[in-house]
Amino acid sequence: MKLGVTSLLEDHPQILEGKRVGLVTNSRAVNEAGVSVHRAFLRARVHVTAFFSPEHGFQGEAADGAHVGQATDSESGIVIPSLYGETRKPGRAMRENVDVLVYDLPSMGVRFYTYLATLGLILDAAAENQKPVIVLDRPVIVNASDVEGGPSKKASRALSDPIPCRCATA
Repeated sequence: MKLGVTSLLEDHPQILEGKRVGLVTNSRAVNEAGVSVHRAFLRARVHVTAFFSPEHGFQGEAADGAHVGQATDSESGIVIPSLYGETRKPGRAMRENVDVLVYDLPSMGVRFYTYLATLGLILDAAAENQKPVIVLDRPVIVNASDVEGGPSKKASRALSDPIPCRCATA
């Protein structure tokens, strides 16, 4: 299995050739070798012009719900605006400095986590500014034996039981 970041950088680097790339990630997003996604992009000589950090900041260490300020990447010197501070949506830096946005954040495996909301705002900003977005996939590793709460009625059905489909017709 390959992560989306590896597939993009190794198998499809031409997608980013000649492009100014804005990367939405944090240091917790790593490739199969344990290298952070932002470092992998820099080492692959992708022309990264902007990083954007979600809740918990670029280093992933801020407390839940804490507003995060701007940071600077020590390796590249690129300023990292927070998407969980005064603004939640990329603004001027994306409009002026980015041809394509790449989103790669590890999910917590829950629908209510803020990274999904960040993706929605990224997609809105990209649409407003006519910028493409590449969303890189990665598996969500959860321990199914520690699930809390009872199964839903649908989840308790046998896999072979038909589930009725209620489709609206126009």
